[in-house]
Amino acid sequence: MPRVVRAGPGHDPVFPARLRHAVLRGENGDGLSHASDGQGHQERAQDRCAPGLVMWALRSGLLKRWMAVCTTLLSMTGHAGSHAPNGLDERFDSSHRDIVRGPLRLTRAQCEARRHAVWVALTVNRPGQPPRQVDGCIRYFPSPQVAPGQPVLFFFHGDRVEPGGLADGSFRQQMAQAQRIEQRSGMPTISVARPGVYGSTVLNHRYDRRTHEEVAVVSAAIDQIKARYGLDRISLAGQSGGGYLALAMVVSGRTDIDAVAASGAPAAVRVRAFHLRSNPASDISTGQDWRNVYDPMDHIADARPDARRKVYLIANRHDQRIPYASVLAFVNAATRGKLPVVLLDGATGGGRQHHNHSRLSQRVIRWHRMGLGEQEIARKVAEGAE
Repeated sequence: MPRVVRAGPGHDPVFPARLRHAVLRGENGDGLSHASDGQGHQERAQDRCAPGLVMWALRSGLLKRWMAVCTTLLSMTGHAGSHAPNGLDERFDSSHRDIVRGPLRLTRAQCEARRHAVWVALTVNRPGQPPRQVDGCIRYFPSPQVAPGQPVLFFFHGDRVEPGGLADGSFRQQMAQAQRIEQRSGMPTISVARPGVYGSTVLNHRYDRRTHEEVAVVSAAIDQIKARYGLDRISLAGQSGGGYLALAMVVSGRTDIDAVAASGAPAAVRVRAFHLRSNPASDISTGQDWRNVYDPMDHIADARPDARRKVYLIANRHDQRIPYASVLAFVNAATRGKLPVVLLDGATGGGRQHHNHSRLSQRVIRWHRMGLGEQEIARKVAEGAE
């Protein structure tokens, strides 16, 4: 039965900064990485170097300098399809506008040429709506110890829909992040780039979150990555929207999961929306028709019984993004549905909004694998042992 476990409480003032930073970062003037392949990037660089800013260059007496910058931008985008996509310095679209606009399309051949990428193509059944066919590229970032046949932790990051949300938008940074998660969790780790960010395509991350499509695409990507590495049973961890996906994998009927640690997860999407209705600024709506929203609470009956599986739901009672009432709603529904869930609601800290417990989700996986009991894990959570 579900259990609630608690234990205690070089500045240039003339040259446009936007373009100066683009050159320093190796990006074009639209915030797009030259390492991200595609004709669209070259066209955007050409737009930035078009006559729209020539008059500024003429007035400022910097026409030669301006032409040199444009040459640099266009040369970088022109080489986007060669060595750049597979290097450690590959950068992903990293501005807020990139996320809202959605990812550039990749062909299957382009996807398969990239490091740590799988191509997914499937038909998604949606209640009350026609099936939708989706395909595209999902990127993933394995830690050094990932090897065939070894237990592996799949980690899902949170939503990246606010300005500054993709500050870690390079291949090198994502690989380093996977290594840090491995160190915290004590497990070889594969960090999965959710659709629409960090090089993954398929869906628009801003508007297609919390949907049947997102859940189906991520599950299909897990299957392909498992097959590539010869993996059997897996563990899952995630923060916020990533915690939502970890729980969704359980209630979607997967039978290969040993443990789940979900922190700050919108596990009851409709209940959360109801409680945030008086404060819409704290909830970034996807604008999706409710028929297409995949709410884990609605699918508890689809979870397969598995005595080996342990599901930990980590919550902070002061979380400003995930009302505690929505957490309890999921736990109560799990109780009725006979889905074993351990609620660890003693989390503290979590930043200004008491929401970010990503590291804690990784630590819980470590403690679980160490064989610690629920009370001991709850005590560590309440002590803030992140």
